[in-house]
Amino acid sequence: EILINTNIGYRPISNADNIQAIYMGVEMRTGVNRNGDAFVILAGMDFTKVKVALSYDVNYSGLQAATNNRGAVEMSLIFVSPSSKPAQLTLPCDRY
Repeated sequence: EILINTNIGYRPISNADNIQAIYMGVEMRTGVNRNGDAFVILAGMDFTKVKVALSYDVNYSGLQAATNNRGAVEMSLIFVSPSSKPAQLTLPCDRY
C-alpha cells in the first residue's frame, strides 16, 4: 500500500490552548501491483504532546460495491512521548 499526500497548515504564534499546528490535506491510497483505491480528505491539529486528526476516505476502485458508494470516517489520536535521546553523548577514553 502506498499513500501519496499533501497537507497545508498554519502554525499559530501563541494561543491559550497550546495548539502547535492546524492542517488539512488530501491523499491518494494506491498499491504497487494494483490500481488506486481511494482518495482521503483530512484535517487535524497538533498540540504539545497529542495529535488529533479526522479523515474521510472515498473509494473509487472495485470496493465501491462493497461500501455501497460510501466512504468511511476515521479519527486518529497520537500521543508523542518525550524523546529518549540522550542530551549529550560522551565516550570514555583512557589516556596512557
